[in-house]
Amino acid sequence: MPNASEKTDQSLLDDFVRQGDEPAFAELTRRHQAMAFATAYRICGDRGEAQDILQQALIVLARRAGELGEVRCLSAWLHRVVILEAKKSRRKSTNRRVRETMAYQMNERSQEEPDYSAKIAPELDRSLNAMGEKDREVLTLHYLEGHTFKSIEQRLGGTAEAWQKRSVRALEKLADKLRSRGVTVSAVALGTFFISARADAGVTASFLETITRRALDEGAKQAAGTLGKTAILLTMKTGIAISLTSGVLLAYGWGIVTRENPIRPATSRAGPVADTESETESALREKRDRGFTLELVKQAVAEYDGAEKPDALAESRLRSLMFVVPQGYLEEVLQVLIATKDHRRFEQVVAALFGSWAERDPAAALARAKEAEDFSYQARRAVMVTWLNQDPEGALAVMLADKSNDDRGFLTEFVTYQCERKPQEAALLVDRVARDWPEADRPLFELVAKLWSRTDALAAGDWVASYPDEEAKRKLLKSIAVDVAKIRGFDGLAIANHIEDEKARQEARNDAIYWWAATTGGISLIPGEAKPVRDISGGFPDDWTSENIRTFAFATMVNYAKNLPDLLRIAKDDGQRILIYEGAVKGSGWSNPAAVTEAAEQLPDSFAATPEGKETLKVFIRRWSEMDPKSAESWLSGQTPGPKTDVMRAELKTEAAK
Repeated sequence: MPNASEKTDQSLLDDFVRQGDEPAFAELTRRHQAMAFATAYRICGDRGEAQDILQQALIVLARRAGELGEVRCLSAWLHRVVILEAKKSRRKSTNRRVRETMAYQMNERSQEEPDYSAKIAPELDRSLNAMGEKDREVLTLHYLEGHTFKSIEQRLGGTAEAWQKRSVRALEKLADKLRSRGVTVSAVALGTFFISARADAGVTASFLETITRRALDEGAKQAAGTLGKTAILLTMKTGIAISLTSGVLLAYGWGIVTRENPIRPATSRAGPVADTESETESALREKRDRGFTLELVKQAVAEYDGAEKPDALAESRLRSLMFVVPQGYLEEVLQVLIATKDHRRFEQVVAALFGSWAERDPAAALARAKEAEDFSYQARRAVMVTWLNQDPEGALAVMLADKSNDDRGFLTEFVTYQCERKPQEAALLVDRVARDWPEADRPLFELVAKLWSRTDALAAGDWVASYPDEEAKRKLLKSIAVDVAKIRGFDGLAIANHIEDEKARQEARNDAIYWWAATTGGISLIPGEAKPVRDISGGFPDDWTSENIRTFAFATMVNYAKNLPDLLRIAKDDGQRILIYEGAVKGSGWSNPAAVTEAAEQLPDSFAATPEGKETLKVFIRRWSEMDPKSAESWLSGQTPGPKTDVMRAELKTEAAK
């Protein structure tokens, strides 16, 4: 029997509808979350709101799964759902522009989106949604989700070659639709935009687990009818449930805080929650304790244990119930769970119980988790994650004493989630680990650096620069510099500047410049179009080398051949203009050679004498000849004979002989 990752979308959907198979639904969300999140982000421009839209779209999928029947392309269906949910979200934001301005002032990076994207985003998904079925399918599957044409052939039939041709035509149609809506963009640039957006799309594994659980629980609630005041359950990777009853946060193993119900900071290091709980929380706990009966738990556990197969709604109710077990009943409830026939079925329920236990007395909960028989792993996981959230120093002291692989995994999960909320605190935690647990330090260091750089690139770069391992630091700074430069231009170069080795630093800077130019180079050249972090319209910086300028011109021409005049405008002298000509001719070979004939004509004959110059001229004329042989031959015939034309004519003869 194939595992979930090998099944088709339709097979997974059927498993979920007919058997209530939660892993099948989780696999569907894993496959499509990046595409759905990127779509939501393009429309709303805010990561937090995009996450909310993604969650709502998954809830719709869970609720309507039984109505779908045979779905030819789930990706296209979900893309349309995301658009509808995004429209609902935008209608609710009656003063969105004011809110975005305030958010940008508070956290510039969170609102930082390539201006190129900002121009396309408002119309892109609307235009895509208006296209024909097969065009939408191939664009959604190939460009938004990254499937190969062979994969599309296996999913939808036809041939890979046919789907590839359709993708080219569909991309051109989409570009035409965008132009009709006032957004001028080439098909090539549009394809590159999709790829770069897909590379940075998606949510973290922990957040995906949360919204998948939420979607399953909401779907189960609809299937069972109204549940009144039944708790809403959000489950992290640990299986810990977060119970929200009557609008009050009762338990928070991961410290998630709703906007409507803010609680004290989860990073309080004062000790167990019970020692510092407010009068309101204390009164609620006493009220729940008075209404609790062990018989209720026994009955619910017995019913679930005796059921023919696992049931998502029944498990959700049990997990919720674990968070209202009074302290005096914790051991008795655990014994009820240990006595069940199917321990695997109750793993997440036990995790919820130990999460609740750890909120009150983590040390006692951990001691008991070690003796929890078949449940010891899930129990320890729940305890350690809850403890880390409440008292990081205390939990870390315990982990450092054991240094187990399991604890390393729990710490990684917690640090990943903490990076979404408070990356600086996650970094401090990793610094603490570095002193006493070097085996865990390196992977955690790389994880925090990459996640932190998404929200505060310069702070992350400063932190990485303090790392003692020079080789690890160099590789990571180079990688982060490239990722950041795609969106924030100069900030990427600032991160690369932390590399101490001169040669390695220049390589990293050049790589960052390449990806900056390939992603948003055209916009960066136009005065007033780009934000200051990537505005180069006033000229190349004084610290840029000849190779930097040539690289920027080359990468810009890959996607923005029409911006050659803008490149030449910012050149300070003839030397920079020659560098631009060299880069432009090289880069246009991958986009539109006919747009840079001026550059090819202005290149000195000496350019043809260098190995790189020869190769550049060969690629230029060969690609142009492949695209439009008559125009290429006509232009070449009109050029004055010389070393450059000799190289290009020889290349055409070689190609003709082949």
